[in-house]
Order: sequence, then structure tokens, then C-alpha cells
Amino acid sequence: MENPPGTYIIDFGGGAELARLIILYYILEEAMGGLFPDEKPSYVDVLDIACGPGIWALEVARAYPEMNVLGVDINKPMIEYAKAHATIRGLENVLFQVMDVTQPLPFADASFDFVNARFIESFLLKEMWPVVIQEFVRVTRPGGTVRLTACDDPGVTNSLAFERYKTLFIQAAHKEGRLLHPLGLHGGATPLLSQFLHKAGCQQMHEQPHLLNFSYDTKFHHRMTENFRMFFVLGQPWLLKTGIVKQTELDVLYEQVVQEMMQPDFNGLLYFLSAWGQKT
Repeated sequence: MENPPGTYIIDFGGGAELARLIILYYILEEAMGGLFPDEKPSYVDVLDIACGPGIWALEVARAYPEMNVLGVDINKPMIEYAKAHATIRGLENVLFQVMDVTQPLPFADASFDFVNARFIESFLLKEMWPVVIQEFVRVTRPGGTVRLTACDDPGVTNSLAFERYKTLFIQAAHKEGRLLHPLGLHGGATPLLSQFLHKAGCQQMHEQPHLLNFSYDTKFHHRMTENFRMFFVLGQPWLLKTGIVKQTELDVLYEQVVQEMMQPDFNGLLYFLSAWGQKT
């Protein structure tokens, strides 16, 4: 399976996307309530798929010094950032490698006890899902766990501009064949996570929904507003490339969405789902 160029919708150039992902990580981790689904995990070898700046892997290595953690990502600057932070923090039980996870993974069968993959819908085309998940399960040891976390859209709000901007992203993704939803109304990944894992060889399936309230009067509002201010700008080149919108419309829409998110009556919810199973 060849990896089409530019499958991640945001350009990695510069440090803006790295900064955004760091902001977003800490918000989502707080909403998820912990690093692992188990209260007392007993894993030895842990793989973090598409780790970005490596925050989850670094936190696991810090919290569980008995674990060996490997984070992999296609973006070299992100991996260099993660390596630098591991060195600064003196974490010797975590490593990072540049890797394209849409290709066959360069690991032997049954290499890891826990495989973590979060928000891979940001770069997978719909036909990639079964093959990629099969690889995650292949490199997991019998009795080990594979966990997938995904969301279907950026959130649900009462902001007209936000909903219009969100619709543009969904339309662009549908045009490029990224969406799993049969009508292209949203990402469509969350209802299928357990099915993908089960078909790849996992049993004892579990699902945990997460809800993040980023309305005006909530603790997440400021950080999520910063996330979306960056996301909507960084995603503009991709929207323009798909030809569904012009820059003049985006300029007006961006000013509107920033203003509306800062209004006291702004309300927004982000839903996402974790699904995990045990390899038989």
C-alpha cells in the first residue's frame, strides 16, 4: 500500500503545528482521565503510534520507569523535539523513531504489550484503516492490548461561523476520500473502531466515550480557543488545495469564528471515543 503524499492535512513546516499539538495533548489527556485504561497497568513494552511531539510517550516513561516506551511518527522535527525532551528529563526508558505507520511496521510479530494510536484519522484515507489496524495487532503480543482513540469532527457548537468552518473541513475530507461515514457527513471512525480491532484479531472489546466541554465559561475554553485559532489557520492551505473555498471567504469566516468563540453565550462540546481490545 503506497502512502499518498500529504495525507496529514496540516503542513508540518515551522513550529506552529508542534505547538498546537502540545496544547491539545494536555487538554485531551485531562478529558481522558489517565494514560492507560487500566488502573494498574503491567505492560513492559509500549508502542505509541503517530506520537507527534511525544508527550504521551514521555509521560508514560516518567510515570512507569519499569516500562520500555517507543514513540514513532513520520515527522522528523516532532521526533527531534521528543528526543530532546527525553534527554532533558533524563528519561532513559523511552526512544523515538521517524516512521511512516501507513506502511508495514518494521517490527517482528508480538513485539509489544500495549499499542496506542490516537487520532490517526487525521492522516488515514478510508481504505487504509483495515490494513493499518492489522499491523498494530500483528506487532502486539498475545494477551496484549491495542487502543484506538478517534473523533468524528472538531466539535458541536452554537457558532454559525464555527459550524461553517467545520463543514468545509468535512467537505474537503470527503472529496479526498478520507471519511468513513457513508454519506460523508462526518469522519465516521468512532462507530467502527471496535469492529476494526475485532476483525484484526482482538477480543474482550471495551469502549469509553469522552466529552470535552469548551464553552465560554469552562476551564477548557481558553486553551481550546487557542487550539482552534491555530487549527483553522494552519488548515487553510489544505482547504484551498481541495478547491472547495476561496481565500476571501476563509478570511471573513476566520474573523467571525474568533469573535463568536469569545462571546459569553458560546457553547461547544467535543466528543471522542477510545476503543481497545486484547489480542488473542
